[in-house]
Amino acid sequence: MSLSKFTLNNVRSLNNYGLHVSGNTIDPIFEKGWLQTKPNILINGGSCYIDYSHTFNVSDLTYINHTFKKLGVGANFYLKPSEYYDAEKNILTNLGGTLSVSQLLNDNRLIVTNIVSGITGVCGYNYFIKENFNYIPQYIFQNTTPFTGYYLINSMPDLSKITFETMGILGDDFGYEEYISLSAGICENSERIQVAASSTLKDKQEILYFLNGGTFQNMGNTLCSVDLYLRGDPELLKAPVKSSVTGIYTVSSVNSGALIYCFENQSLNQANLRKESLDSTSSFGDFVNCESCKDLIYGSANTMTFADIGDFFNNLIFLQIVDATTASALSASVGSFLLGSTTAVRVPITNSRIIKIDLSHPSLIDYDLVIYTDPSRETLLGGTNFMKYGVVGYNNSYGIVKNYVSNTTLYCTLQGISTINFTIQV
Repeated sequence: MSLSKFTLNNVRSLNNYGLHVSGNTIDPIFEKGWLQTKPNILINGGSCYIDYSHTFNVSDLTYINHTFKKLGVGANFYLKPSEYYDAEKNILTNLGGTLSVSQLLNDNRLIVTNIVSGITGVCGYNYFIKENFNYIPQYIFQNTTPFTGYYLINSMPDLSKITFETMGILGDDFGYEEYISLSAGICENSERIQVAASSTLKDKQEILYFLNGGTFQNMGNTLCSVDLYLRGDPELLKAPVKSSVTGIYTVSSVNSGALIYCFENQSLNQANLRKESLDSTSSFGDFVNCESCKDLIYGSANTMTFADIGDFFNNLIFLQIVDATTASALSASVGSFLLGSTTAVRVPITNSRIIKIDLSHPSLIDYDLVIYTDPSRETLLGGTNFMKYGVVGYNNSYGIVKNYVSNTTLYCTLQGISTINFTIQV
């Protein structure tokens, strides 16, 4: 194997105030952890089964690992009374009580407990499905253990459009080797620190656990840069590090085809490096736009089907607008172009017939991108041919052009404080 395959590659970055490194304390997740997923709950005699097998929320899975798994068998906790209503059977109840951990199954997603007090079924009704909970059930842990590692707190996540969650951080908890480095003036944590996982707390603050290393440091008043690194072959990097074009990366069992993980907010570079690290028992799945595979993954209503979207990142054409005057096309060739009515951005023809246009540069705030099919700019390209996601100028904003005709000119306009016209020649 080439030594280059062991390279640490910078794949995402965050810049924000309010960051600090802490540790050697009670894990904050015991006090401020907050689940975002509703469970299925089964009461069977003196046992209560709390089932999160359907969730792929990284924050929630981290919460489970750092609470139930850390405390282990025999730990008591309190299920706060949660309103449950089954309209079909006309059952309204509050489900809550004290439980004791018995074992964890199904990769820690099924929590088997012994009932200590309080929680019971209703008139022979003992299986409570997630859709019928009016609120997300939460837990209070009655015994906690000292936390001996270090962690990074993002205490003001709303200051930045990029957060630990939108960086797609996974870490050792999910079987991936990744690191962060911090830069904030004189920084005590500038070395690359291996990451365990990340979770969102109930006050919206975020916690990023270090697998090892780290030292106390308060960077609250300093603009701190957090760079994320993944190990792998740098030749697999296909898009700019600053790209905000992200999607869902799935991992399935080779033998059964069953979905094991579904990771959101992954850039193309992250997905390619993660794919390389899979063992022989797992396979890489489609890497698609997050909004496009809800029917497939989550079963949520969505007007676009998975088949309509396809695999965006096969034979990628990537067009990045890096500011309000310049664009660059990255695929088989790389070049920079001034955006103007007489200058065309030429992109190579591929079998994918898809162009992804990165609209995340902050200079594009208050602009909108529209595309026409004619030089007089009267007939809009829309419907299934041109779709936009997110707010132009902010992270994860981009447009998708698909089903275009080869050797075609698309007439584009950035509308905002000024009008900027340019063309894309396919």
